[in-house]
Order: sequence, then C-alpha cells, then structure tokens
Amino acid sequence: TCPVDLKEAVTSIVFAAPRCADIPELVDIRKHFTAKYGKEFITSALELRPDSGVSRQ
Repeated sequence: TCPVDLKEAVTSIVFAAPRCADIPELVDIRKHFTAKYGKEFITSALELRPDSGVSRQ
C-alpha cells in the first residue's frame, strides 16, 4: 500500500498523467505506480473516488 504521507502526491500524479499528454514521463511514472501499488489503487485515483487521496483543489 501507498504510505499515507505520499498518498495525495502519488494519486495526484496518477490522475494528471492522462490529462497531460505533453508530458510522456508522467505515463511512465503511472506505470511504475501501477506495478507498485496495484490496479485498484490507480483506478481509485482515476475515478476520483472519495477515499482516493486525490486533492480536489
């Protein structure tokens, strides 16, 4: 699982990756996070689930 102190940062990067096509490195980072934290964690961030940790600001 993702450490609590990193959750917002990691999920925000995951959420931003497909929306920032001009930064291909974000897609690579997302792949690494998927391998490390699992598909369910990534899906939660992409779908903006309430417990995902993505900052809504």
